Amino acid sequence: MVRIDRDRSGRILLLCWVAYTASYITRLGLSNALPEMVASGVLSKTLGGTLGTGFFAVYGLGQLINGFLADRFSPRLMIALGLVGSGICNLTVSALSSGAALMAVWCVNGYCCSMLWAPVIRSLAIGMTEDKAGRAGVWIASAIPCGGILANLLGAGLLAIGSWRLLFGVAGVIGLAVATVWTAFMPPLENKKASVEGRPAAQKAPFWSVFFSCGVMFAVGAVFFNGILKDGLTLWMPTLLTERFNISASHAALIALVLPLINLGGAFVARALDTKLKNEYATTAVMFAVAAVALIPLAYLPRFAAPLTALCAACCTSSMLGANNMLLTYIPLNFRYVGRAASITGFLDACSYLASALSGVAVGAMSENLGWVIVSRVWVLVAVFGGTIALLGVRMWNKKRKKLSQK
Repeated sequence: MVRIDRDRSGRILLLCWVAYTASYITRLGLSNALPEMVASGVLSKTLGGTLGTGFFAVYGLGQLINGFLADRFSPRLMIALGLVGSGICNLTVSALSSGAALMAVWCVNGYCCSMLWAPVIRSLAIGMTEDKAGRAGVWIASAIPCGGILANLLGAGLLAIGSWRLLFGVAGVIGLAVATVWTAFMPPLENKKASVEGRPAAQKAPFWSVFFSCGVMFAVGAVFFNGILKDGLTLWMPTLLTERFNISASHAALIALVLPLINLGGAFVARALDTKLKNEYATTAVMFAVAAVALIPLAYLPRFAAPLTALCAACCTSSMLGANNMLLTYIPLNFRYVGRAASITGFLDACSYLASALSGVAVGAMSENLGWVIVSRVWVLVAVFGGTIALLGVRMWNKKRKKLSQK
């Protein structure tokens, strides 16, 4: 048995947080650079959306693959390789002009970025006690908005003084630097005889057995609609602001900072709500309801000023981050004692980014042909459907989650 001390748990959490934050810097460059790339003729809006779709499709497939790999191999090594690969891809994009080449490299970046999330969750599951992992989950979720804040600040500053090429170049350097820090300071986690809270090391249950018997299928449906909203809004918000209000790409990136700033509170609000409701599906349903209400002004009052539009979108993405944390962190951590925490989170994240892939190109095409008002109305419907599916899973999860902790 291995006793997990406070200093070691703190170091694991800090390094996981830094690594995942850096991955958002190496993946969000496209969102901030897209308006300038379209304006300069390097990409069309549809091709830009296709790049986003390609990234999300490969990222989703990578999550599926890496979720299963992370339950078998070193999460420490997987995260290091992912950061190095993503850094190299960003540096390569900064030197390209061909749409086909950009597509290929950005898809590779999608796979590299997919090598982080499931290994991070497994690092928490095997490196911390259940109580500490539960508290750490909300802080790991905060890496998403913090990464978004840093990526948007970087985008606004570098686009103002340089070009989109400079933005990708700097993001690449950051990815490589964080990979170096991770490799130097992350403690080894691969101890097959280690136990969690004095229990024997987890024996892996058959994946599909726990998937169907524990109601994970409801999480799949909810996370699909969650991905459409969370990543669709994140990808297209700077472009929406640029087109609707005729502002520069750098100003749009700066205004879009309101999304991750408000997102920062979404995970903490959802966690606090979940301590009252004691059911991740019920908490997810409430978060979808908040998103639907926040999107109504965008859909039916389209003449909002740019900051107010960004504020409404931020309320939606904040609630979706809270739901995302329930679906991709707290539900999977319940499977730690059957050896399936990484597999479950990888599978769910794959479903989320399949939705994001479809959303990227669909939003680009709809905005070109139908306008942003119609897109916003579709987003309202997506929130309603997601909340309904989450509600359907509440009763079954109440029964099954207690049995998981007793295995």
